[in-house]
Amino acid sequence: MDNFLFAFILSLSYIICIFIVQYLGIGSKKKCTNSNNCCPDCKSNLSRIKRLSKDKLNYYLSLGMIDWRRYSCEKCGWQGLRWTKPHDLKRN
Repeated sequence: MDNFLFAFILSLSYIICIFIVQYLGIGSKKKCTNSNNCCPDCKSNLSRIKRLSKDKLNYYLSLGMIDWRRYSCEKCGWQGLRWTKPHDLKRN
């Protein structure tokens, strides 16, 4: 197989995987009854904390389509990355 064709197929499949992650909402912020952004373990509120340098790498690897942010739970100590689903504009 031609190297260019192989690179094109690999790049295209990578972009499709990113769209699938975004469409399925894998790693996105979760909503609960008491919060719009709750902990996946204990369902309490999450607080934003400063990003690590390796967190910025996730943003670049997702080609800027997914804006990863680091959160921390004050109750159970969970820390991790979450992203916000894009808002759909509804027209009348």
